[in-house]
Amino acid sequence: MPDKAFWRVISPWILPVLALVVFSVYALTLVFSVGVGCADDAYHAVIAKNLALGRGYTSTIQDGRTDFLALQFDPRVGVGPVIIFPASLIIRIFGNTYWAPGLAHVLLWSSLCIGIGLLTRKYQSGAGLSLAALSFFYLGFALMTFHFEQWYALLGEIPAALLIILAVLLFFHHNSGLYQCLAGIALSLAAQAKLLSLLAFAVFILCLAIFQMSDRSKKVPARLKELIHRTVYLSIGFIIPVLTFEIWKLFELGPSGYMNNVGSYVSFVKNKGIDHGQALSLLALYKARAAIIYDRFGIALQSVGFMLALAGLLISRDKKLWRIYIVFVSMIIFYLFWWIFISVGWARYFIIPLILIIGAASLPFLASYHRKWLWLYFILIVIWPAGTWDRLAYPSSFIDSGYFNPTKRTESLLKTSNMLARAHSKNRIITQWWATAADLEYISDSHLIFTTYRDEPYKQATPYLIAADTRFVDPNDKEFIELVNSCRGLSNADIYLVYKCE
Repeated sequence: MPDKAFWRVISPWILPVLALVVFSVYALTLVFSVGVGCADDAYHAVIAKNLALGRGYTSTIQDGRTDFLALQFDPRVGVGPVIIFPASLIIRIFGNTYWAPGLAHVLLWSSLCIGIGLLTRKYQSGAGLSLAALSFFYLGFALMTFHFEQWYALLGEIPAALLIILAVLLFFHHNSGLYQCLAGIALSLAAQAKLLSLLAFAVFILCLAIFQMSDRSKKVPARLKELIHRTVYLSIGFIIPVLTFEIWKLFELGPSGYMNNVGSYVSFVKNKGIDHGQALSLLALYKARAAIIYDRFGIALQSVGFMLALAGLLISRDKKLWRIYIVFVSMIIFYLFWWIFISVGWARYFIIPLILIIGAASLPFLASYHRKWLWLYFILIVIWPAGTWDRLAYPSSFIDSGYFNPTKRTESLLKTSNMLARAHSKNRIITQWWATAADLEYISDSHLIFTTYRDEPYKQATPYLIAADTRFVDPNDKEFIELVNSCRGLSNADIYLVYKCE
């Protein structure tokens, strides 16, 4: 029998580990049922597959093109190597199965959660640690029922947000150059998961400057010297992953190709990161974006402010947690300002600040409070997303063939891919646009098998096949619909269409 000392060491970890395991296993049920299914995740999976099979960091299906090609370091991809490399490794081991990208994703964020858990033990190793873990995973599910694909599909928002949290905890874990450098590396990896994380890096530097210059225990020259040292170590850590990846790109693309790639990437970021639509008043923008948050995540913006203010009040006496809280809240404020007033207002762009909000709201459990107050706050945490309780079963609604079994849509994907492999000749298969063929391109045994119907040379070489994922077909595209109707159907499936044109 284990002795009492062993149980004293292991008991604080039982509930946090159990919460992580339950949450991860639930995500895996969707990985092994739904597989690739969000278009964007299939786009990323295509690159990971090509890398795993020796074709380089290459996309073979692209956004914004009428003809697909083998494009190295595709500048229109929304994620970076932090997401692609783990998926490539899993695909290399298991092949381009429908579940490999999702498995890599769950393994990645689960590992980050373990790292965060080990660092938070510095602040609380008792019941508070368990409540903090339960709070984080409960809110991570309840507030994201309509966007739970972020936890099981090959997307970058969750890893990016967790890397930001990890970076902050690393920086304040120990006042040494090593941990400051590690924090910089984590922030850099976050930016390589989603470029939007650069905003967190900028805010973090600003917070450090404010912390350092407001320290009245030291003279101004000493404060400046310490600030410079910390910033240098943080920046060195940040530069290492970025420089490594950019040097690789430079060698692969050459100077001219590299500069063209950078220019295309900047244009892509400007187009996707800033709203170029009709100008609205600040009040109208706020109301419109607040409505999106309530609709997609089930909480009012005012309640976010209340919960963050309450969390700050509860940890205001803990100097170590207070600095972490201020950093999180500062990041959240800047993200909210950007998302409400500058961005295109897509719900998925709110995921990073949402995870930071969940992290900040869970911080009070790590403070030294009587258990009565911790439980009262936990009850408030449970009640906070009450507006989402009627949709808690929504993620499970996608599982229509039993847990860990492929859904009907996934089975249709596999059957359609096999049909195309048997039916198509040397000519590439016609599709509507990248999203209607990304999952078929990933799951196929070959590569570069698709082009769009606007690529005229391929339409002239009859006979040819048309294939598309019907979920992403634009029904208002009359030209494509007419083309499909003029051809002979080979598949009666309502999820994927396959037609032969002669």
